[in-house]
Amino acid sequence: MNLNVLNKWTDKSFDGLLECLREILPEGNQCPGNYYQTSKHLCEVGLGYEKIGVCQYDCALFYGENANAVSCPVCKSSRYVRNQIPHKRLRWFPIKARLKRMFSSKHTSKDMRWHKEVRKNEAGILRHPADGDAWKHFDNVYPDFAADSRSVRMGLASDGFNPFSNMTSTYSLWPVILIPYNMPPWASPNGTNYLMSLLIPGPKSPRKDYDVFLMPLIEELKELGPLYDKMMELRGQHPPEELSDKEIMECVLGRDSVYLRGWGRSPSVTTSTSHRENIVGNQPTYEELLERLNDTTSCLNATNEQLSVVVDILRHNNLMAPPPPPPTDQASDENLRESPSISVRESQDDS
Repeated sequence: MNLNVLNKWTDKSFDGLLECLREILPEGNQCPGNYYQTSKHLCEVGLGYEKIGVCQYDCALFYGENANAVSCPVCKSSRYVRNQIPHKRLRWFPIKARLKRMFSSKHTSKDMRWHKEVRKNEAGILRHPADGDAWKHFDNVYPDFAADSRSVRMGLASDGFNPFSNMTSTYSLWPVILIPYNMPPWASPNGTNYLMSLLIPGPKSPRKDYDVFLMPLIEELKELGPLYDKMMELRGQHPPEELSDKEIMECVLGRDSVYLRGWGRSPSVTTSTSHRENIVGNQPTYEELLERLNDTTSCLNATNEQLSVVVDILRHNNLMAPPPPPPTDQASDENLRESPSISVRESQDDS
């Protein structure tokens, strides 16, 4: 999907690529068949987005208790232009699943703990936001939050841009991006670690109504607070020897949320418990797949060495023809000189 966006592929060309991959892979593979199925897989792992209706005057969102409202609760204007088509739509990208995926990889999870476990704390030197007075003041106010190196700290940034690449157009979109500050300075500014949270529609800047569009993000961040408190409570009651971090996350978030390792498909919420356990139990982890790959590589290297020994023995006993000698530079030059004359004769005979 990333290559599809970067290279501006059409849906037809993307479907053709998936068909080639399905033919190359063994039978019974789980490769999606078209663009629509691929988009569904992204939504299942938490990389989708939700559309929220917006009042034409940016008074309120049709979200939460007003999700099924037909008119704006503030100015009483109609929600739709015609035929159930809203005036505006806000794209909301939930961040909880993407934060979980950051801690599911051993590389990004190490970077998310860098600010406390690896960073050098030297007085008078400002290398990272954690060296600033605001960070230290927050740690003093909330010591329990600061004690855990996995506590996520993010910055919010937003700016308008013209999506049509035409400076004469007055239409602008306003993305809201979250930047994780836990990571080291060389990883935090990397665009791959940014979290797109909202895409505010135009045609103009939201200005004083910016807080209206931030409502889904604020509600989602509020949900993370009680979950963190519950996890800390379980950690205080059960030491790591009795209950691991993964088991605590399973108790708080559910097994479907913790199942983020590997390339396998995440079990659906509607799947029965026994079937879900079978899927998760049969799914190899990243370490198991890497170990299998190393074992296969070592076996192939050993087989190549044995074959080379057998070939040397056969050639030593004149049971196998020796390898052909490599062409010399003189022979290659003669072939190059002869090739034009041959082509000329053939062309004369044809004429």
